Amino acid sequence: MVASDGGLATRQRPDWSLTGAELAGMVQDSGGDGLDVRLLVAAGPQIRPTIQAMASELGRDVLVAPTGSELRFTPSGLEPGLRSARRADVDLGGGVGRDVVPVDLVTGHPVDWLLVQPSGDQTYGQSWFELSGGMVLEREGTVALPLPGGGLSLATRDDFVHRRSAAATMRPGHPSVLTVAVGVRAGDFVVGDYDGRVSLRDGRQLAAALAPLPLYGQHLRLWLSWPERAEERRRLDLNLTLLAETTGATVWAPAEGGRVEIMEGCRDLSVIHRDARPGRWERYGSPAGQVLFQTDVDGRLVPAGGVVTTGYPGVPLVSVPAAHEQSRLAIYERQQPSQAIFRADLAVLADGRLALRYRDDSLLAAGERQISQLLEVAGWRGTDLMLLSTISPERAAGARQHADRLGRYLRCGVTLSEAPNPRPRWAPAEPAPPGPEPDPLASPPVARAIPVEASPFPMPRAAPTPTAPAPAAAARPIPAPTPEPATTHRSAAQPSQEVAPAGKPLTAAPTPAAGPAAATSTSTGHESTVPAGIGKHTLPPYPAPAATGALTELDPGELSVADRMDTARALAADDGSRQTELAGAHAVNTRLVSGTAVAPVDGPKRAETTGPEAPGREADPPPDPFAVPLPVTTSRFIDGPRLTVAPRSSTWHGLTWLTPQPQVNEEACELFVECAVDPDVAVADGVPSPGLFLLAHLDAVSLSARTRAGHLLALRVGPGGAVDVAASEVEPPPALAPALRGRDVYVLPAGWLDRCRIVAALSVGPHGSLEPDRQWPDAPVNLLCRGAAHGVPGLPNEVQRWPRGRLHTATTRFIMVRADSPKGLGRWQRLHRQRPPALPGHRLIEVLVDRGRAIDVVGTARTLAELPRVRTMLPQLTADSTEHILPIASYPYVRVEREFVAEGREWRRIRPSAFRTLEAWRPEPA
Repeated sequence: MVASDGGLATRQRPDWSLTGAELAGMVQDSGGDGLDVRLLVAAGPQIRPTIQAMASELGRDVLVAPTGSELRFTPSGLEPGLRSARRADVDLGGGVGRDVVPVDLVTGHPVDWLLVQPSGDQTYGQSWFELSGGMVLEREGTVALPLPGGGLSLATRDDFVHRRSAAATMRPGHPSVLTVAVGVRAGDFVVGDYDGRVSLRDGRQLAAALAPLPLYGQHLRLWLSWPERAEERRRLDLNLTLLAETTGATVWAPAEGGRVEIMEGCRDLSVIHRDARPGRWERYGSPAGQVLFQTDVDGRLVPAGGVVTTGYPGVPLVSVPAAHEQSRLAIYERQQPSQAIFRADLAVLADGRLALRYRDDSLLAAGERQISQLLEVAGWRGTDLMLLSTISPERAAGARQHADRLGRYLRCGVTLSEAPNPRPRWAPAEPAPPGPEPDPLASPPVARAIPVEASPFPMPRAAPTPTAPAPAAAARPIPAPTPEPATTHRSAAQPSQEVAPAGKPLTAAPTPAAGPAAATSTSTGHESTVPAGIGKHTLPPYPAPAATGALTELDPGELSVADRMDTARALAADDGSRQTELAGAHAVNTRLVSGTAVAPVDGPKRAETTGPEAPGREADPPPDPFAVPLPVTTSRFIDGPRLTVAPRSSTWHGLTWLTPQPQVNEEACELFVECAVDPDVAVADGVPSPGLFLLAHLDAVSLSARTRAGHLLALRVGPGGAVDVAASEVEPPPALAPALRGRDVYVLPAGWLDRCRIVAALSVGPHGSLEPDRQWPDAPVNLLCRGAAHGVPGLPNEVQRWPRGRLHTATTRFIMVRADSPKGLGRWQRLHRQRPPALPGHRLIEVLVDRGRAIDVVGTARTLAELPRVRTMLPQLTADSTEHILPIASYPYVRVEREFVAEGREWRRIRPSAFRTLEAWRPEPA
């Protein structure tokens, strides 16, 4: 019960608040040691610390009713097929056969129990039981916790809490490596079930347990520890070899006697030897050929070839993506060598960890020994370190933690260059304060965030026109783990060698006040006036196309797509001196310096013939020697709509890997989607997509430059229709992660497509040019399933797999196919539970289907029934009473057991010529 001071108390002592240790003692005394606990009380803020202490003392999860709810009794058999977490019915005054459920005080609907973990971490919320609709339900099957990067952690009841905490601490490594954490006992692998049973598996049996993972041809990294006894080690070595042979994967495990741990700072896995030194990874089952991965000085698994770095006089160590380095050349060349501070520029991952660029262009978090080795090779001698890495606000916390850890290891001060906090969209820019800017290099403390000269956010601006090319940086790959000998750095170039000899410094100026006033910039001797509002992300409804006047009289809020395209072409024709965008040409190129607006920068001059200057024309200003060429891209953070948490709704978005309440657009916006079919077909039948979502982009110009589709569709997305996956802090599937790395990409879930409308189509030219094609007043957006990885047209990637049983890993089924079919087996085949009636001219194939290789038609139809905007072939399949189908992607993994030929009304068995898979099947002679 709740005490008078808000704490928890017993009925015998209602005024005495219990501590977490006292509550844990009561649970242990009543026989609940080793079990999860459910407190039948609402968790107010004042008792959260007590409950947290109780969970830590017990080492188990504690379930409490969330704030704003009350406990009510409901029949435990209300949901058929769902079982309570406890076999015994709860009888706390509600009567036998009833369970207790938290109910929201406002809506009256059941709400989920609040999970309090022993570690205090609330970001990884999977518990031993399934929490659904206020019920606490038993899970079934193998205990497998998801790991970052798409791997799994196999757990038992005893180590579930520990492995869950480790999974929450770990961060993704190389995208081509899958990680599986598993315990080892007596040389075998330990696998647990949710019913509490624990089994020991050999290499082949573990491969069966990992059937949901696509392991064939992949690199599999095992997170385990070697046993102590010699015979157990020999057994484990044999099992690792069997696992590699069975899965067809390259298996990486710690060398004999080692163990795998999470490194502090980078949060990646490393091998630790028995003497606490970094160990190495051992390879099992890899075919002969090029070795793609190796062990670095920290004991981590990294790409072969080592780290790629470049050096400059003032910035001796640079390891960032090539495009990013090219955009920051002017910053590197402007820095002068210093004896007091060592400058470096490292990449920054999405979670804020400092990273290094490797030979395969991948970015991996920097390890302590690895960064120390690279610094020494680059000439670092123990001075304070200044990192020029571009760090956005959402990555600042992670970067500070990593930098602080590196500083403690290197025993020096580490200074971070961090992006300033952006101004709210509605706030006008303030003029720069008078006086010189503070020196960013003065007395840098450890992990102090300071602004850098150039904004880390790419803003539209024109590139400078230097009179002499900048000196090229020499790339020096650093192989791992053996460092290269120190190289001699080139001396600092004179200013006259780096930049144009003449130039005007940029002057700070306030941004013009919001309104329809136009901004003017001068380039190549004539003026062009551009509406200041073009390019806003929130667009009103499209009017019918109408004739427009001069650019100075246009209201961007009334422009259709066609009008805006005409405007963009007009600005592009304005002698090519300005960057333009589809949604409004940003002709005034600006940048941010420490959060202050800077005067517009003119574009590059047009080549002119020799002769006297035109009368009345002023000479163009010389190029800015300090201008930094930044890519002209659109960013969700700057140009996108404001975000908010999706409200609780009965509408499911349709994506199992996405949190129920992700970060979505708070205001309406316009996004662009690739369309590989005729736009009229897309409007009538649906926009083709392999998954239950569409990828939408803010920037149509950059999208048209890289797409292979012939059209782009302009979509008006209402509030709550577009998801910012990065802001939602979820791990997308590995296959989807590369597509979501774009700065302007959003996800439009299939369940929320009713909030979107197609308003226009744009045709993409051979060189990425855009032309307005056609418009619609308000066409609904439907999704047509096409191009899924399993190869079945009309079904999405997110299908229900079959078989799913935990006891049997393979099932026998029958396939009936025409012996003379010109298409062979086709894209998919129906699986029959029993032998169907014999048909002349047909063959019957008995196949062995491993777990997850087939598609459950009934289960998939049940799931997609909640997504009315998705167009599939499921209605035809269910009408034919089809239960399961075998996709073409599974043919290589399905074994042919027997083959039959039709003779009259019977099937006659024929002997296959050799063992084969379904992929190699050809009709045998009868």
